[in-house]
Amino acid sequence: MQKVAYRGWQNAYRLANDRIEVVATLDVGPRVIHLSVPGGENLFGVMPEQAGLTGGDEWRLYGGHRFWHSPEAKPRTYFPDNTPVEAVIDGDTLRLIPPVETTTGIQKEIDLTLIDGQPQVEVRHILEKVHSLGEDKLRSMVSCEQSGLKIAPHTGCHFLRPSGIGLPEDPIAPAMLADIASWSGAEVVNKEFWPECCGGGVSSVDEGLSSRMLERVAGIYRAKGANCILTPCPFCFSQFDLRQKGGLPVLYITELIAMAMAAPAERLGLRYHRVKVMQ
Repeated sequence: MQKVAYRGWQNAYRLANDRIEVVATLDVGPRVIHLSVPGGENLFGVMPEQAGLTGGDEWRLYGGHRFWHSPEAKPRTYFPDNTPVEAVIDGDTLRLIPPVETTTGIQKEIDLTLIDGQPQVEVRHILEKVHSLGEDKLRSMVSCEQSGLKIAPHTGCHFLRPSGIGLPEDPIAPAMLADIASWSGAEVVNKEFWPECCGGGVSSVDEGLSSRMLERVAGIYRAKGANCILTPCPFCFSQFDLRQKGGLPVLYITELIAMAMAAPAERLGLRYHRVKVMQ
């Protein structure tokens, strides 16, 4: 991992082994601006007239690889990435963290790790939105407090692991879901002092074990007095909604937020839940 200048940008990082090299900008972006065999031709396009430019309020294409959120739409996904990026070296991984987008409140991060001895680079895209708004901002957006919900947060394995890649959540004692549920006006009845697994990951290998894991976790939540499970994970959602025997409703985090902002149930598709949610 080496600090370099590239195409007029004075601050960039080069990651390389004997079979591949990658360059990422620090003056703007983050952009993965170069990908090639060592010393070879760049597989990415770079806009010649924009190379080396920084600053300004207009969005620039620049070239290379960028991180945007779906669905792509102007102006939301065209926030100008013309300012310096924080670079964090975490072992063999380069973490690129731009400033929070002022128009959306979204915090992006791109992590780059070369695969030892291989012409491969692992690219991880991390995006944090709702929690980064903070309690005051989110509470100010709530127009329909969800005071009837007693929520058991279930973050899920996919959101927390592997824990060594700089995820925004604490992998041992996750708190974001509990915070967001609380800010929506709901009561949190079970904080995750140790993240539970819904058993979905082993369902194709051992369905009996998967069911036992599911019922154990759902039983813990029912014993705590929960009348709803909250999750950001579609895999966990399917496991709880389709395979659970106890009938404890489950919500996506996006559904809870929409309910707190008074979105009508018919627009949220709550009628398609197997286990119906109290409204």
